[in-house]
Amino acid sequence: MRLVVPVLAPLTLVGCGSLNYYGDKGPPGGGGTVSTQSTPSTPSSGDDDTVDSGSPNTDPSSSSGTVHFQPAVTSVTPSFGSNLGGETITVEGSFDHSTRILVDGVGATITSQNSIEITAIVPSTNATGWVDVEADNGADSVRLKDGFQYWQDGTGLAGTFGWLSFVHEVGGYWLYPPTDLATGALGFIEPDDWELWQDYAPSMDSCAFNYAETTHTLYDPGASEVDLSSSAATLALQSTPPAGAYGNSNLSATQVTPGTVYDLDPVTGNADWPGFGIKKVVKVPGTFTVSTPAMNKSIPPTVPQSISLSWGGSPGDYVLVFILRQTEYYYADDGVVTCAVADDGSFTIPANVWPTWTAGEFLHVEVGRVLESSTILPHNNAENRMPGIYWYYGGAIAN
Repeated sequence: MRLVVPVLAPLTLVGCGSLNYYGDKGPPGGGGTVSTQSTPSTPSSGDDDTVDSGSPNTDPSSSSGTVHFQPAVTSVTPSFGSNLGGETITVEGSFDHSTRILVDGVGATITSQNSIEITAIVPSTNATGWVDVEADNGADSVRLKDGFQYWQDGTGLAGTFGWLSFVHEVGGYWLYPPTDLATGALGFIEPDDWELWQDYAPSMDSCAFNYAETTHTLYDPGASEVDLSSSAATLALQSTPPAGAYGNSNLSATQVTPGTVYDLDPVTGNADWPGFGIKKVVKVPGTFTVSTPAMNKSIPPTVPQSISLSWGGSPGDYVLVFILRQTEYYYADDGVVTCAVADDGSFTIPANVWPTWTAGEFLHVEVGRVLESSTILPHNNAENRMPGIYWYYGGAIAN
């Protein structure tokens, strides 16, 4: 999903239906076309989760009046995890030494146990959604309905899409004075093999014209907004169609600081959403300067069809290029070239990526340094791939 931003036109998150942002100008963000699905399962209605406390139980069928201990389960923490299994849970209640824990009818591996708490490792399953957690001591059993929620395992795949962007606009040739901008977007997705650069080019160190983007299926937490926070600021991303997408194109550039790390605050949503937060969810790269073409002058530079780019600063994970071409007289959009390249300081856009070339057309040239995240999502083991981007944005004239 790219945030296409022509000058003096709405910012539109391409491929997201009515997911629109509004502003004057700015570079793309990232992401892909999205659709929405529910979280794995809605908790069943009916029985209350609270069960009888553990107590001696006299077996009425026994003439001797043998007393059995009846276990109880009052809580499970955490109450969610990947269906690959391996999540360590703490089950609280009342137990005797012979109590076993079963998750969706399958025995969990107990690692420690006392009369009020059992620590166990949940088993794997092909299922997703809410399942019961049961305590069984052979004589009696009791279950906590909808005690644990399995999510489709996402190991090695992306579990988020989005970005946090700082936009540094340069040049004295705009209708208004250059203004730094900031934008952000986030969504939790059904695990897939996505990275932001895939929305710009078919492979690294390549370019494309009017490139088709990737698609995602969104989980909907049901929250009205999600918040990114640092020690100095809190950034609110509002819920916006389609359900499960969050964004803000009007973040204050004074709050989105280059070189700063942001956390995702716990997301409070509907009953099906786990409600976790993520430490170090995104870092915005430090100051980034493009030296060629020299777009920071009073007039835009002229460039040939084969455009050479060079930049400096500490390397990131890779660099994105977004060039919106507009006709000379009417400033109507005339196609977009996007590139994904190694962050090694220079790149030349091949002339043949442009199907046509007309001298005098205006080019919005946006070059962005990208820093990827390395955090793991706690509900399904997927990777958080929400990157931070520092965009250097200026203009040029086709020669």
